[in-house]
Amino acid sequence: MRSQPTTAAPWRRFETRADASEAVAERIAEVLRSTLAGQDHATLIASGGSTPAACYALLAQQALPWHRVTVLPSDERCVPADHADSNARMLREVLLQGPASAATLLPLDKDAVAKTPRPWSLALLGMGTDGHFASLFPDAENLAQGLRRDGDDLVLPIRTQASPHARVTLTWRALHACGTRLLLAFGADKAAVLEDPQGKPVATLLADPGLTVFWAP
Repeated sequence: MRSQPTTAAPWRRFETRADASEAVAERIAEVLRSTLAGQDHATLIASGGSTPAACYALLAQQALPWHRVTVLPSDERCVPADHADSNARMLREVLLQGPASAATLLPLDKDAVAKTPRPWSLALLGMGTDGHFASLFPDAENLAQGLRRDGDDLVLPIRTQASPHARVTLTWRALHACGTRLLLAFGADKAAVLEDPQGKPVATLLADPGLTVFWAP
């Protein structure tokens, strides 16, 4: 077993990806339920990609007042909404099913972000083996702008050699404003990055004691 990474964020390890996905789904449901007990609306910032798919399928079946929940992608590829690479399409097809079909999914653009009810409740993030999170890639020319806590930007356009598509992403300022922040990651290669994130964008995320890491082999 690897040692606990020397970061501020606590780390929860699971034997299987299914166990980790279930734990994250339960945690998201718990936060949404608690939020909605005290206010009219809750906002979930949701990452794309394959890692959270099982979690979203489980979350979609939770008995919640989903009509009071807004879902906003953490980042998006600049492609049509029905494109195979669209994060919004994945969220519609996996998360906005069953009971969760009553939730509202917004596109990731400045107008939608400005209109999204605040405070935002929770952000579920993923991470690449290059240490990017959301679409804050290490080779992005405006990475430093995206990682600022005190900047004015909530949404940034991103160009990266890692993707054939232009992208748009929430900034660290926007993500840090979420009441709860979770990172879900699978595999030994990502564990290695989590244990030694120095010089990678995810180091900013892992320095946040308000983040919880969920990891499985």
